[in-house]
Amino acid sequence: MDELLQNENLLISYLDGELPEAQKEALEKRLQTDKALREQLTNLQVATQAIKHFGTTQQVAFVHAQMMQELKSKKAKVFSISKTVRYTMAVAASILILFIGARVFEALQLSPQKLYAESFVDFNVSGTRGKEATISEIENSYQKKDYKAVIGAIRSTHLYAKDSLLIGLSYLQTDHLDKAISFFQKLAFSENDFQQDAEYYLSLSYLKDKKYDSALQLMQKIAANPSHLYHAQLSEDVLAKVKKLAGK
Repeated sequence: MDELLQNENLLISYLDGELPEAQKEALEKRLQTDKALREQLTNLQVATQAIKHFGTTQQVAFVHAQMMQELKSKKAKVFSISKTVRYTMAVAASILILFIGARVFEALQLSPQKLYAESFVDFNVSGTRGKEATISEIENSYQKKDYKAVIGAIRSTHLYAKDSLLIGLSYLQTDHLDKAISFFQKLAFSENDFQQDAEYYLSLSYLKDKKYDSALQLMQKIAANPSHLYHAQLSEDVLAKVKKLAGK
């Protein structure tokens, strides 16, 4: 079963109070760390509250029964529906509009910018990796979020892989996506200590640049490799959203 559907069934049982205590505790622990799952729970809570408040199922069933009774009655006329039935129909129609509106709102909320912001995890500059023994000027500038200074250092005659990664990230942070992609591609398609970092940020650059097919292909590769540094960042929920953006 699709993970999103599994989660939805689990959350519905949770909201209905039908989960065994052990499953309930396990789910609540997941909710503390899983942002996407919390959002899914919030959406279901909104829908559940609407249903509980208006009694949708009972209202619609009542409307149907009343309409059938009046239509079958010999004394009933085409426009003889009671005020109560008309009012109930209006409420049921309002609920239907509410649910449709919620779905449309959810669809509108799915954007590459929002998904990028949810998925982006900044690079840990202070981490010791690679052959460079000292902190470079580029690293210092990136730590200060001085992306302009980082980009200005390109004129250097020699760039370490880590410096190239930080330059690509600076282009990404300042929305120079073509240049960011170019730097990440060079690192992602060659053997170096920051190849996996480059793959991850390249996939996000594709996403931000609305190149959904390229983003999805690379994200699926990362997600399929449990030993990848950024495997945990690309959940099934993220992949499902990218698929939607790609029209798949």
